[in-house]
Parts: sequence; structure tokens; C-alpha cells
Amino acid sequence: MTLMQSLDGRPYKPLLVTTEGMLPQRARALEIPVWVQEFPWFSRRRPWEYLGAILRLAWIIRKYRVALVHTNCPHSLHYVRRACRLTGAPYVSHVRDSRDAWFFSQNVQALNEARRVIANSQAAAGVFVSAGIDAGQIEVIYNPIDFISFAAVTEADVGRFRKSQALSPELFLVGLVGQIQETKGHETLIQAIPMIVEAVPNAKFLIVGAAFDTVAQGFELRIRQQVVEMGLSPYVSFLGFRDDVPVVMRSLDLLVVPSWNEAFGRVVVEGLAAGCPVVGTRAGGIPEIITDGIHGLLVSQRDPMQLAQAVIRLAKDRVLYGNMRQLGLERAQAFAPQRHAERIQSLYDEVLGRTRLQEPQKK
Repeated sequence: MTLMQSLDGRPYKPLLVTTEGMLPQRARALEIPVWVQEFPWFSRRRPWEYLGAILRLAWIIRKYRVALVHTNCPHSLHYVRRACRLTGAPYVSHVRDSRDAWFFSQNVQALNEARRVIANSQAAAGVFVSAGIDAGQIEVIYNPIDFISFAAVTEADVGRFRKSQALSPELFLVGLVGQIQETKGHETLIQAIPMIVEAVPNAKFLIVGAAFDTVAQGFELRIRQQVVEMGLSPYVSFLGFRDDVPVVMRSLDLLVVPSWNEAFGRVVVEGLAAGCPVVGTRAGGIPEIITDGIHGLLVSQRDPMQLAQAVIRLAKDRVLYGNMRQLGLERAQAFAPQRHAERIQSLYDEVLGRTRLQEPQKK
């Protein structure tokens, strides 16, 4: 959505093809054209449904004279690959994570047939090269974040949030924001909390996010039980899914990202944009966002003691905290939506063999 809103409408106008849900609703509200269709899995009993999805996609490409297809998830790859073969349209594929689905043999083949593969970090690019993706196909373009929503948060918004959660002003709020799943490092934080509250008695921990599948839901039950068994309930609040993350982020004193792996680490940039220093792991793309000791602190994965020491250090060293807050705000500007859109549009230009001074022959 951030990319579609930021594209220069003269050379490139977006047309969104997706399944029904929140995404097309948001796109329609912004007057972005939307085509909704299903992308069913192949079935030998009903192969026409799978083939029909490919033919509908090819029909869309021809009807709207689509110059370039930009695919954004592993499930869409084989549909796009076949539709583009039928129409002759080039496609690029955007890789935003390292899910196993990307590494299915047909997806690896489809990525190698793409005109470009956009990775959202050097770490992700390395994983894909190891999986057999041609390194010459890959271009690293970091994800953007929506700065407007963070800049729009007022002190009154922060005050209302704290009041709604019964959070007194003297608390040192530490947050973990993201989907609840084992690789996000929730257990590492829980194990670090006793060490932190011994040194920082006014610390309070907010776990923000929901579990979206049965495995993750089982994990959430486990960590909730751990909190109770360890006597940490007075220090920990589970807030669940929130649609006001910018307000939550601006209300925090510190963001922790104890993930085992992050293809990029968007939440890290969001923390920096909210003026919230970050303690993150040396995992995936996180070290590409923050320099240890400058924009935040980096610790080893699955190391509660290191995590606790970093949180305590920032809670007690207010000069270091203030410096990191300011430098983090400056660092976040590198991930502005317009910079991202410019990089993407330059890639489009290269794929289509056009210069910015040329008038596009088709859209």
C-alpha cells in the first residue's frame, strides 16, 4: 500500500490484483483500481479452477495493457509466471521474508525467470542465493514505513493510551511489537524480565500483537503461563492486536526485537521513527538497520542475559538514551516511502528499457 501510494502516477499507475479482504478495501478508499479474484491451489480433480485463475490474470494483463507485473508473495508466483508467458509481459518478484514456500522448486524456477528479484535486505538476498536464485537477478531495496502516521501522533494520543492501560507516567515502558510466534523471541524477553526489574523496578513490559494460527496460539498460551508461573504478571501486559501501533510505539520508552530471524525488521524502523531506541538481535536484516551503539544496541539471539543488560543500560544511561533517540530518528529517514518508490521506479525503468525523460508507451 505504501508503494502504491508513493508511485509517480505519470510513468506508473498501479492496478491491484488480489483476493478479497482488507487490502482491496484500503486500495479502493485511495481510488486505486482493484481486480479481485481467487488463486486456488492446483487440484487434479478440479484443474480448471487453477487454470482459470491463470487465464483470468492473463486477460487482465491484456485488457489493461499492463506493462509490468510486480508480484509480492510466493503463492502468486506460479500464476504470474504462466500468465506472463501467455502475454509476454515481464514480471519482477518482491521477497519480503524467508518462508519455506519461497524455496519450493517451482518458485525457485519462477524467481530465476523473473526480470528482477527484489530482496528487502542483504541478509534475505544471501539466503536466496544459497537456495539457487541467480545473484545477478537480485536487487536489495529496503522496505519503507509510513512516516505520516507516526508524525501524526500527539502527546494527547500518548496520554490517552497510557490512561486506557492504567500506565503511570513514572513507568519505564518496554515493548515487544509483532506477531506472536516463537521466532520473534518472546521467551527470551520473558526470561530476561526478572533481571531487568531487579535493576529497574519501575519497568513495565507490553507485548503487542496476536497469534494468527493454531501453532502460534499454542505458543501464546505457553508464554502467558510462563509469565504467571514466574510471578511476572504485575510487570507484563498482553495487549493483543492493535490498529494504533504508531500511538503504542510513541508511548514506549524502549522497543525490544529479540527475534531469532528477521528478513528485514520493519518494526525496528518503526521504533526509530517513533523516537524509541531499539534493542535488537544480530539476526537477519536488523544489523543493516541499526549500528550497534549508535542507533540502538545489538545482542545475540536467545540470550536473556545480554538482552537484560542492554535494556538496563539504556534505562540507566539517559545521555546514551537521548543520543540514540535522536540518531535513530535521523536513521529512520533512510526508509522514507518516496525514497523506496524512487528505487522501485528506477528498477521498473531498467526492466522496461526506458528513461525517465521518455513518455511511457503503455501503462
